Amino acid sequence: MLLDTSSTANCTLKMSMDSFKKFLSGSLSGTMAFMTGKLKVDGDLGKALKLEAILKQYDFS
Repeated sequence: MLLDTSSTANCTLKMSMDSFKKFLSGSLSGTMAFMTGKLKVDGDLGKALKLEAILKQYDFS
């Protein structure tokens, strides 16, 4: 499978590793992280919400 590296990201998410671990374990919601400034979203916010929905299907605890 070839990865197309010529395209740009639709959405970029930035958060600390500590916040990311809490997010994956379910103790921090994406909405709360965004509202409190622990999560920065550059680009398409809809894509970020879709990613959260996908990640919630997995148990990272």
